[in-house]
Amino acid sequence: MGAIKKISQLLFWTCMLGFSISCTDENEPGGNDVVVEAFLYAGEPVTDIRLKRIVKFNSGEETLYINDADVTIGYLGQAFALVPSPGDSGFYHYPGLDLEIIPGQTYTLEVNTVGTFITSETVVPQSPTGLALSNNLIEVPKINSIFDLEVFGEIPEINVTWNNTEGVYHFLLTANTLENPEPLNESGFDLAGRLSQILVSAPTLNDFDVIRPALLTTYGLHSVKLFRINQEYVDLFSSFQQDSRNLNEPLTNIEGGVGIFTAFSSQEVFFEVRKP
Repeated sequence: MGAIKKISQLLFWTCMLGFSISCTDENEPGGNDVVVEAFLYAGEPVTDIRLKRIVKFNSGEETLYINDADVTIGYLGQAFALVPSPGDSGFYHYPGLDLEIIPGQTYTLEVNTVGTFITSETVVPQSPTGLALSNNLIEVPKINSIFDLEVFGEIPEINVTWNNTEGVYHFLLTANTLENPEPLNESGFDLAGRLSQILVSAPTLNDFDVIRPALLTTYGLHSVKLFRINQEYVDLFSSFQQDSRNLNEPLTNIEGGVGIFTAFSSQEVFFEVRKP
């Protein structure tokens, strides 16, 4: 569950890169902004709120995590105070059980740290529906050499479909559910660059996608999680795909800082990869 939920570490690694491009030297006007990476998940506890500063110097840059801010989530006129999570990584969480993240509801974020007051707002999307797989089992023999890779040409792809009559954005995240899954290949050679156990799609307005067996790297039960997403995530993702010859500052829905505060709803199905 942790690998699936912490998508900020999988999809939003570009936040640091993108916002470091827009942050300037701490001595220049507008520099030293607080970067917010804040994500709510329908039906889940609030644990994925992160604060940091990316300070650029002539010789490089430094990421400073903020662990002593006052952070609250607002819902229906009530403020829920978050507390720093263990460690010094800038994460905050809500320790109680009375803050529910509900599809269709509006939530606010407030951050008060030294010299900075930040606000933002997001609406939790409605839950996706109709998620289905054309096949819930893939059989793959052990890969012992690069010549064995041709076996993937004989394995049918998994077609993924869902309902999207409203024409809204979704993305898919596919990952092994096991802590230490058995790899398809143990011989040490690079399976044609297939190094990741996690597959993430770009935002799409479609109602279908494809999981290609040749991109899988491990045996075991895999989760396919469909996320319904907000426009603020699409805007941020799109800003990171811009032509490097014409860079603009990444889009942000944070007032008083940079970054993103957004919410996701999801639906999940499973398939298994096993030996014949």
